[in-house]
Amino acid sequence: MIKMFISLLFMGVVFSVGYYLGTSGVKEVKGNMAGLKEELVTKTHKLEGEVSAIRFRLYMDEVITSLASSKTDLTDKNFGTAAAKIQKASESLSSALALANEFQKKVLTPLPTELRAIHDNVLQMDGTAVVKISGIEKEISKLRKKS
Repeated sequence: MIKMFISLLFMGVVFSVGYYLGTSGVKEVKGNMAGLKEELVTKTHKLEGEVSAIRFRLYMDEVITSLASSKTDLTDKNFGTAAAKIQKASESLSSALALANEFQKKVLTPLPTELRAIHDNVLQMDGTAVVKISGIEKEISKLRKKS
């Protein structure tokens, strides 16, 4: 009888020790998971910011390419094609403005109205728009160097 009681007591102690060790491991895993979750959220936000900056640069490259191409079309007296490319540059600039930070928005905000004015000049077959396009290209280049 005493043997049975000692064996039951031994089994109870072993069960208690195993239970304690098992629950302490779960707490440790939960703590590790919380740390990993915070790290993942931080990295995700950082990655989203980087992707946004890359998209902004891509849209700005499209603007510069479209404006350079429209200047070439203007010198060749292809006013219709130049107007279409200026319109494309304006659309790309609008997309870039949506992704821009405060400093970039401050610099880029007046440019859509200037592009609309240039577009209207091109539709009226005004060849002086090349100078205005060059001015916008210089502003965008300055902004790209600062960012």
